Amino acid sequence: MSTLPVVFSAFSQTRKMDFPSIKWTINLLVCCLFVGVGCNSVDKKIYVHLNYTVPCVRLLNASHQIGCQSSMSGDVGVLHVLESEENLDWVLNTGPNPPYTVILESHLFTRSIMMKLKNGARRVSGVAVVALKANPAGPFSPHTTCPNENTGVYTEKYDPAMAHCNVTMWNPEGNGLSYEEFDFPIFSLKDDNDTQVIRQCYFDHNRFNGSGPQYPLCAMQLYSHMSAVTDTATCMRRNDINFSISPEMVCDPLGDYNVWAATKPLNNTAKGHKMGESVVIAAARVSTVFFFYVKGI
Repeated sequence: MSTLPVVFSAFSQTRKMDFPSIKWTINLLVCCLFVGVGCNSVDKKIYVHLNYTVPCVRLLNASHQIGCQSSMSGDVGVLHVLESEENLDWVLNTGPNPPYTVILESHLFTRSIMMKLKNGARRVSGVAVVALKANPAGPFSPHTTCPNENTGVYTEKYDPAMAHCNVTMWNPEGNGLSYEEFDFPIFSLKDDNDTQVIRQCYFDHNRFNGSGPQYPLCAMQLYSHMSAVTDTATCMRRNDINFSISPEMVCDPLGDYNVWAATKPLNNTAKGHKMGESVVIAAARVSTVFFFYVKGI
C-alpha cells in the first residue's frame, strides 16, 4: 500500500485571481533563478504535508462494499477540531463554511459520533482521528458484537438457537464501525508535532468565538481514492477486463500466511491423558478486518 498524502493549508474566500504586473513577475523569476533553493515555492508556503498517517480503506464482500475512500482528486474541507459531541451541531448544521474536515480526539471516536457524521456527509469532507499514545481507558472494538455471524455455527440455517450469538455474545464491546460505509475519507494521525500544528492553526483561525470565523481559514485535504466498487465478484471480474497494454488492478484479494508451530512430545500419562482420548484444540484465524490499515500488518 502506497503512502497516502494528507495535507492542510490556509485559504481565502476570494476565488478571483488578479494577475501581477510584468515587473513583479520578472522580479519573481529573477528570485527563483538567482536565489535557487533559497526561494520557497508557493506549495511549501501553503501546504504542510503530514507524516505518520494511516487510512481507512475500501473493502468488498459478496454482497456490498464497506470502509472509506476519497474522491478522485481528494477532498478538501475547512478544519474543525471537535471538542465534544455537542459541538457537532456546528459541523452538521450551523457552521457557515461547509464542508468541514473534522479532527477527532480518540475518546470521541465512537459509533454515535461517526454515524452522525456519516448521515451528515454533505457537510463533511473527511475525518482525521488522533491516535492515542497509550492504551485506551476502556474497551474498544470496531468489529461487530458477533463476528462471523453470517457463516458457520451462528447462522439461522445451522442452528436458530445459536444464530447471531443468541447464547454467547463473543464481542460485547463491538460497535460495528468496520462494517459501515463512509462516503468520505478517514485517517488516523499520530499525535506529534504535526497534530499540534493542526490544532494551533484551528485555534488561531477557525475556532468559533462568539461570531463566525473570518477568512483566511485553515483547511485540510485528504486523499485515499480507490477503484474497488460494488462487491467482490464484480470487482474481480473487472480485473480481467483489459482496455490498455498496462491494465489497472482495481482490487486485490485479502490474504496472509498461516502461522504454525510443532510442539515437543508430551508425557501424556504424566499429564493425565490416556491413550485414545480426544484432545480439544483452541485456535483462531488471523483477522483481516481493521478500521485503519497499516502496511505490513
